[in-house]
Amino acid sequence: MTVNYSYEETPFGEVLVASTDKGICNLEFADDRQEALAELKNKYPNAEFKEDNDELHTHAIEAFLSRENDVEGIPLDLHGTPFQIRIWSELHKIPSGKTTTYGDLARKIGEPEASRAVGSAVGANPVALLIPCHRVTRSDGTTGGYHWGVDRKNKILDWEK
Repeated sequence: MTVNYSYEETPFGEVLVASTDKGICNLEFADDRQEALAELKNKYPNAEFKEDNDELHTHAIEAFLSRENDVEGIPLDLHGTPFQIRIWSELHKIPSGKTTTYGDLARKIGEPEASRAVGSAVGANPVALLIPCHRVTRSDGTTGGYHWGVDRKNKILDWEK
């Protein structure tokens, strides 16, 4: 398997975008390029990596940044458990500018006691921005955690509003 990757700029910081022939498989903030690339290579230890400014990468970022936030047409190559895939699918349903809670997500999938598992699935999202894990907050109204920092999460949420 070949994984193409490139670095793209966003208003929230540089991201490392990666894709296979099936679609985007990784999108994460790259505050440290070498560290982000090392993490990507750990996720796909048997892949061949090619730095390539793939048109799909640019299109994915542009789709997120558009006022319509139209990422539905971006092909994704996601690898996760069936539970994670279910949660990531639910995240797609949260409109731009809106938020939901971990508990609400658990109830939506019919597992109201699974808030912690939902939180783990949200945190395992491999394609930040395209699957909007930043739109999930705590039930007490606080922002909650974010792999790339609460300040960045708040900036994204404020921008979407």
